[in-house]
Amino acid sequence: MGNRPASRATSPLMQASLSGETERVDYTYDNNGNMISKSTEERKKTDPMNLPEPTFGIFVYGQVTDNPRIVTVLEGVARYEYDVFNQLIRVSMGNGGASYQYNGEGLRVRKTGSDGETTNYMYEYDKVVLETDGNGKQTARNLYGLNLATRTVGTATYSYLYNGHADVTSLTDASGVVQSTYYYDAFGNIVSQTGTINSPFRYAGYQYDDESDLYYLNARYYDPKIARFLSEDTYAGKAEDPLSLNRYMYVNNEPVMYYDPTGHWCQSSKGSHAGSTPDKCTDPNDFIPDGVSPARWSHVSFFTSPPAV
Repeated sequence: MGNRPASRATSPLMQASLSGETERVDYTYDNNGNMISKSTEERKKTDPMNLPEPTFGIFVYGQVTDNPRIVTVLEGVARYEYDVFNQLIRVSMGNGGASYQYNGEGLRVRKTGSDGETTNYMYEYDKVVLETDGNGKQTARNLYGLNLATRTVGTATYSYLYNGHADVTSLTDASGVVQSTYYYDAFGNIVSQTGTINSPFRYAGYQYDDESDLYYLNARYYDPKIARFLSEDTYAGKAEDPLSLNRYMYVNNEPVMYYDPTGHWCQSSKGSHAGSTPDKCTDPNDFIPDGVSPARWSHVSFFTSPPAV
């Protein structure tokens, strides 16, 4: 549990390539595993003598310096409000935001934007299968296989295509014509997007909220800009593994290897589930009772001690 491998046999992502190897992204972290900076450097293959200056970003844990190339990633102030179950119920930022409601299993069942537009969510287990507006009129229907396979909006049905990390990469219409494409960095920020079909399901298949720029992972919300969850993990960590004590860290800062389908535990991007062996994530089934929704695992904290390894 806790989005951590059972041992520290692997290291956080330090470098990744974008745009077909023409850009390099470097990440740095503090001793607690918080990402403190990200730099992007464009690499010109055709003119090695024309090397542009790297661009940098400082995150909330960074120390602002006088370097003119360093800019603040986060602008303005965002306000997050939670209920007694530590569920996010309202986001206010700039001129926008949203409010959320949850059912008894802890799953989000309603989202209302600052413009008053409401979306109601209906589930089969922990998957959204039907969406309606504030008047109860159906607005979307989702059909699943291993992942979301098709989404019907109005009279149009779109098929979802994925990469090996379960990221939604493109949507096609009934004729197989690509209508939208998405490209992400390692932590889920959208690098480029084409097309007019705006899908709420994107990086790793997570739901993306345009109103808050957050991903909803059922149990918690994830902010890709700072590569952190907004609320604590229910697993408190182990003293012998200091990074496990960081209860906000996303998939142990190893987003290429793992993703987190529930907000509580990570899964190999190759599709294999957890196990108590190096390079694997902790299996929640080892200590979560049957019949408990993943979104409600935070309310069975007496089950969250990790298995001995």
